[in-house]
Amino acid sequence: MAPPALVDVCRQFEALFLRALWPASQSASIARPDEDAFSAGASDNAQAVVDGLFREAFAGAIEAAGGVGLSAELARKLTDARS
Repeated sequence: MAPPALVDVCRQFEALFLRALWPASQSASIARPDEDAFSAGASDNAQAVVDGLFREAFAGAIEAAGGVGLSAELARKLTDARS
């Protein structure tokens, strides 16, 4: 059985990994076609915020549902390697 601290670190790693997997192209676009060049810069900043929020929500939802199994497998392998 993996130590609780190791399981926690593996869960954190899995959540970080899932955040990195979420492509920005999957986020909702908030840009409008009728924007001028000045407004486009503000929209780029807003889009970055929205992308970050989606990444956090995506990773958090998967983590809350038990993850994808990466953390459990990683903890098992690391525990086996320590033995």
